Amino acid sequence: MNCFQHQTTERKDTIRNLLNGIWRVLPPEPKETASLTWDEADAYFKHYLKLLQDRRVVDGISISFSNTDNAAEEVIRFVQFVRERWDQPVEKIEDDIRNDPPPFLLKSTHDATRMALKLALRLWLFVDPNLSDSATVQPQPGQTSAGLQLHQAVSSSLWPRSSPSLKTLSADFSAKSLIRKGGFEFQSTGDLSEHLTFDPDCRWIIRVFGCARALEVHRLSEKIIVYPEAFVVEVQKTLQLLFPTAGRKSGRRTREYVKRYRADLEAPIVEMNRLSLGTYPFFGERLEHIQKRYNDSTQRLLRQWYYDRRKRVEWATFVVAVIVFILTVVFGIISSVTGILQVYAAYKWHN
Repeated sequence: MNCFQHQTTERKDTIRNLLNGIWRVLPPEPKETASLTWDEADAYFKHYLKLLQDRRVVDGISISFSNTDNAAEEVIRFVQFVRERWDQPVEKIEDDIRNDPPPFLLKSTHDATRMALKLALRLWLFVDPNLSDSATVQPQPGQTSAGLQLHQAVSSSLWPRSSPSLKTLSADFSAKSLIRKGGFEFQSTGDLSEHLTFDPDCRWIIRVFGCARALEVHRLSEKIIVYPEAFVVEVQKTLQLLFPTAGRKSGRRTREYVKRYRADLEAPIVEMNRLSLGTYPFFGERLEHIQKRYNDSTQRLLRQWYYDRRKRVEWATFVVAVIVFILTVVFGIISSVTGILQVYAAYKWHN
């Protein structure tokens, strides 16, 4: 059952406001085919709640929402305040925050202001930007003053280009095979730095970015450019690799995964050599790591024994063992029934 089915109108309105106000994503509407479903919207709402519950950000000393009547409205207003200044140096944005602080900012110190700015950027852009070098960056062509720009902060927060040792992924590399054959599961995350990484508490859970529509809004935007374009496209390519939507069966299966993991996973179809790791400069090593674990996976779940036929000898041995077991049970039942009938016939004959 959909957990949003019995939610209050007020909570649904909050989710709609967050989607519209922060990410410019069309909220769930019954008659709008381009809108999110409530299952997909859940990923954005969980991302919002997780940040507000993070004591490293909302510490109760510098930032607190305890005295705020409507935290969502204040957060939306603050993100919009920051977004309007996306092309200004970070130091200038922080000065503007100190001059016009949001209600939840309890202190106007440098550290508190930076913490508030990070809250807005982590929520809006799904990355923890590196703002530590904001005073040492020299002016770029066209800039009127020195200082770190937001797009520079986002770019410097991304990991270095990867250089995987493998050349290609296996032909069956997809969420379907990883689940059925490898015994893995997936978990939605709103943190791009966790995309395609394993949960540190469970080696069988792969974390995937679950807010795909928001990235597409950024990619199509001509006014606000904060991500490197190649990075956004590559995230979409990895989602399309794992959760393909081309074809009726693939599309239906991906929609099932959307409901199962309560995430926005449907990325636009991008032309690519999907199996070549050379086409994934940012995520190549992470995909390689998943591929190696997939290759090394052994049967530990019943579904793996049924679907995983990569090791033909082991699979054939399993099938033979199952057949022998079934035949043993069947013949055992037949033998028992025959014995019972013989005893019953003898009893009737003597009486």
